[in-house]
Amino acid sequence: MIGKRPQGLRAAASQKKQQLEKQRQEAAANGIDASEQGNGDVNKGEGDEDETMLVYTEEDNIDQLWGLYEMSREKLEGGDIEGSINLVFGTIHEADRILRNTEDYSGLPKDFHAAYSMALLAVSELYEPAKGRLKETNDEESFIDAALERAQLGLEASGDQSRLNLAFGRAYLEKVRITLWKQDDQQNPSDQSVIIQIVSPYIESALQYLRPLLSMEPFDDLTPDSLRPLYVLSSYMFQFGSQFPESSLLDVHSVIVGLWEKCSAFPDCPLPVRLATKEAVLASHTSFAEYYIDLMDVDEENAEKWAKKASEWLSHSVDAWNALYELDNSAERLLKLADIKMDLAQITEEEGSQDEYLKAASTALQDAQKAGVKLNPDYVEFLEACSSA
Repeated sequence: MIGKRPQGLRAAASQKKQQLEKQRQEAAANGIDASEQGNGDVNKGEGDEDETMLVYTEEDNIDQLWGLYEMSREKLEGGDIEGSINLVFGTIHEADRILRNTEDYSGLPKDFHAAYSMALLAVSELYEPAKGRLKETNDEESFIDAALERAQLGLEASGDQSRLNLAFGRAYLEKVRITLWKQDDQQNPSDQSVIIQIVSPYIESALQYLRPLLSMEPFDDLTPDSLRPLYVLSSYMFQFGSQFPESSLLDVHSVIVGLWEKCSAFPDCPLPVRLATKEAVLASHTSFAEYYIDLMDVDEENAEKWAKKASEWLSHSVDAWNALYELDNSAERLLKLADIKMDLAQITEEEGSQDEYLKAASTALQDAQKAGVKLNPDYVEFLEACSSA
């Protein structure tokens, strides 16, 4: 059974509104130093020490911490970047307050360390708009490293493992992202083999923590927002697909799809969440099909085998598209169906099947056009070719 989402600030707003507002303002004014995280001094100024040691209660302190973090994500999704930054700093400030006022750190549960780690990752994500408030010694990667250090401190703590696993998985995938970004930014990027050697340990570590989530009960913080780094993993694996065994790609794909499906596997799942997960599954299936299509070109001796596998994954893509279209039948989605059908026509050698796929692609584009979708020149050219055939 899915646990109730911690209400955090929402539940405590009437009692603690003024206190939390003060904390957010202090955090926004002070800025954050990733190198000091975890010792209780991140935002501590003269006169901040509270001599009254808190009696730790998960329902109060940790729910409040997660409430701040969740509100920061809601602000970000709503386009309020400044508000999100304020709340991220507020989350870290609140975590430091808990550390300063807790006698025995070992009593802090995994959820505390997970929330702190997630907030540090959020600073990395918002680094460009937030860096004016940060100390000059900090760079984007320092917050990712700090998030990993904080998550490590939670390994021996008590409590549920799911949020901490998610924090670890996200942090290691952020290491993948920042490594690839640095390579792209270089005038002379490293060879693919060197990049893979650097990145592979991060991917293995991410999978080590993400894979167990597949067998855990769904939990509220497993959301499309929290799984966004999976796009980095999927993009990387198929960008360098030729460098990996097929079995490794299949394993990664199964984890990615399983996590996306799990985050919508609870009763009364909101439509936007279901749409986001279906779109992600469709994108992953399509990427796998494109991987096999590319193999047809580079390994012509086994082209027939790769064509068969590409066809299987394109069929999975059609199934995923149908599931998505049942939820949202907007005309723009017909363009994706047309793309899949054209890919199927490209890889099949049977003339009858090829004609069927081309006809299906043409019908999808015509339906989209009738519904008011403006087609790009390539689609228009395709329709003209079909009509003159």
